[in-house]
Amino acid sequence: MPDAMTTLLANAGLSDLERRLRDEAIDETTILDLDEGDMKEIGLKMGPRRKLLTAIREAKDRRTTPGADWARSPPPPPPPPASTKLHPPAKPAPGLTVGAKARLRKKAAPAPVTPAPAPEAPAASNSDALECPITYELFVDPVTLEGDGVVYEREAIENWLRRGNLTSPATGVALKATQTKLIPNAAVRRRAAAARSRTARAHLDAKTQVADDATARIQALEAENAALRDRLRLSVDRETEAAAKLREATRENARLQKDAKSANNYKNRAKKATARADELDRVLASVLAHSQHLEAELATLRNMPRLLVRNTTAPPVTPGDGDSAY
Repeated sequence: MPDAMTTLLANAGLSDLERRLRDEAIDETTILDLDEGDMKEIGLKMGPRRKLLTAIREAKDRRTTPGADWARSPPPPPPPPASTKLHPPAKPAPGLTVGAKARLRKKAAPAPVTPAPAPEAPAASNSDALECPITYELFVDPVTLEGDGVVYEREAIENWLRRGNLTSPATGVALKATQTKLIPNAAVRRRAAAARSRTARAHLDAKTQVADDATARIQALEAENAALRDRLRLSVDRETEAAAKLREATRENARLQKDAKSANNYKNRAKKATARADELDRVLASVLAHSQHLEAELATLRNMPRLLVRNTTAPPVTPGDGDSAY
């Protein structure tokens, strides 16, 4: 069987919020102690926040009625809010769930004071808001409902009233048939148009910024591509130059090898010539020695007649005899 919080949320059309509230440790014992700050902390938008605040306020009113089921009874007209805080509540410790914070405030707060019955009164105007509490969208044709003073989008509130609803969609206040007049709100229309213009301008500026960033990126990429092409061209030129130098070095090496071969040939020929010269020197030395020997023998032979003449005892030969001295 659903508990009181489930029933309260279902009657307010907020059943989709139950899981989020229970995740924050909120149950039927603490839901009536929630305030707008708690709902903002949970992340509720303005429309669901107002509906839940209205349902909580009406449930508190029904709880003061003997025998009434605060979660199921139909909502009576709410009394004007009465201040019941005699001193500020205790400050919750950081890191607590919203339900735990609500329990701490409940313990620190004084006993609730039952407000005195009051006549019906419309809720405070939302003339500062720029979104319809029904559609949650920016106003296009804002009108003020005479019965509650709240600004709505014309089409949304007309559809609400056309379905036979005689309560305020924002506050739940009962409306009389004479309080359904819709009053155009030019001030809100101007502010909504200005907000729409600012939003469009912001979107345009964002798109322009994206386009500028893309253009700058493209230019940077083009510059980088040009630099890479230049580096590639320079690299090709260097490789071409290196290849030419390599070919020249190869030719020079071939010439050097040829010259080295020629030098080896000349060296071998020089060695052979040196060996031949050495051989000729030896031959010449031998010939010279032999010549000297022959000259010595010749000198001996030349001196031999005188020796013979000196040593002989024969009479001298008279010239003219025709005979030799020998």
